[in-house]
Amino acid sequence: MIQQDSLETIRRSIQTGNTDVLSRNCDSHVEIITDKNSGTYSKNQAKFVLKEFFIDYPASSFKYLHQGSSPKGAKYTVGLYVSSKATFRVSIKFRNDGQILYIDSIQFTKE
Repeated sequence: MIQQDSLETIRRSIQTGNTDVLSRNCDSHVEIITDKNSGTYSKNQAKFVLKEFFIDYPASSFKYLHQGSSPKGAKYTVGLYVSSKATFRVSIKFRNDGQILYIDSIQFTKE
């Protein structure tokens, strides 16, 4: 249940562009790939990289299309991020501490 709460918090923060909440749900270092940036960032840096993306592409909607786990138990989601300027497939991989999911990587790929 706690993990579902984490997923919902992350979904809402992406849809609303709330980088404060989103960065709190990132691991200590997170890989981010957007159309302008690609790299591994600290939580604080991630906040600014994601903020730039959300300013460039404000969300009309964001929803999860698929959630799953790898055979080794790594959690991931695939979602659809729609902006008036473009649509992106969003792939998120998580680190699971047993209770809470932390974003290990997030990739926005233009469709």
